[in-house]
Amino acid sequence: MIEAIVKRIYFLLKDRKMTGLVLTSKLDVHKTVISEWKAGKSKPSVENLINISKIFDVSLNWLLLGEESEISKPLRANEKQLLNSFEQLDTIEQERIHERILAMLELKNINSTKRKIRVMKVFDLAASAGFGNYLGDDSPYSTYEFDDCLIPIEADYGIRINGDSMEPIIENSSIVWVKGQSAIDNEEIGIFILNGESYCKKLDIDYKNKQVRLISLNKKYAPITINDYDNLRTVGKVLL
Repeated sequence: MIEAIVKRIYFLLKDRKMTGLVLTSKLDVHKTVISEWKAGKSKPSVENLINISKIFDVSLNWLLLGEESEISKPLRANEKQLLNSFEQLDTIEQERIHERILAMLELKNINSTKRKIRVMKVFDLAASAGFGNYLGDDSPYSTYEFDDCLIPIEADYGIRINGDSMEPIIENSSIVWVKGQSAIDNEEIGIFILNGESYCKKLDIDYKNKQVRLISLNKKYAPITINDYDNLRTVGKVLL
């Protein structure tokens, strides 16, 4: 998959009569990095791919999948919006998205006859990415069949998210896969019960000031600060 992407990058260089040295200068990376991609010693980051699509004014969909018939087709409005949202994320979140994209691309190479079906429990609108709602033992859920390749090995169940506060990484009404556990690491995304209401948020622990907050990725939502009188419980870790 990476090899095909690198081939398209070299095709662009030849088609636009640009040297690898000029491209690395525009990308602000080491001059040998493109040859390292070709040799398989490293791979382009999502940031590299975004910048390459902008430099050559090609569709990111073509650069990743080679599915556009015209490589010179300008980026669509929704693609530009997605790229702008991505650039607002911190490095950790960008790398998580990068890994998810690569995993999804690898699925295209898997023979469908070899895929296994996995039956999973999914809580319906159980966790809110906005204002929260109750998630208890009697919460309604359904069971669905999924392609086993699409579900993280560690996943115990799925939760359908209600709200947009974790966009662009987690969209409203999407399913997140959760590993049930009573604690997660700082800066990880988890499912929490706060004073009887459920939330999908990023954990933020300020050890110096002894402060805990639940963070939304959508900047229009303010962080939730946990006070001494609050009852906070971790339900599980969101597997991205």
